[in-house]
Amino acid sequence: MSTNAISIPEPEERVESKIAEAIFDFLGRIPITSQTIAQKVGVRITQRVIGKGVSRWLPIVGALGVAGYAYYDTGQVAHTATELFQQVIEVDLEESLPEGD
Repeated sequence: MSTNAISIPEPEERVESKIAEAIFDFLGRIPITSQTIAQKVGVRITQRVIGKGVSRWLPIVGALGVAGYAYYDTGQVAHTATELFQQVIEVDLEESLPEGD
C-alpha cells in the first residue's frame, strides 16, 4: 500500500503565506518605471536644495527685520525725547537742597 502523504501546513504558516502572496500581488500591481523613480529622486533633491537655500537666507532676512525694528524704535524714542526736552523744566531749588545748609 502506497500512501501519498499531503502535508497540511500549520495555521501560522498558512497566514504567513497568505500575507506574502498579498504583498507580492500588491507590489505586482504598482507600476515602477524609471520616470517614477526619477520623479521621487528629483523631489528629494529639490527639497534638499530649498532647505539649504532657506537655511542660508533666513539669518539675513531675520537680521534685516531686527534692524528695521531697531530703526523704527529709535525714531520713536527720539520723538518722545524731543517732546520732553522742548518743554520748560522748572526746578524748585529749596526742595532739591539737603536740609541744614
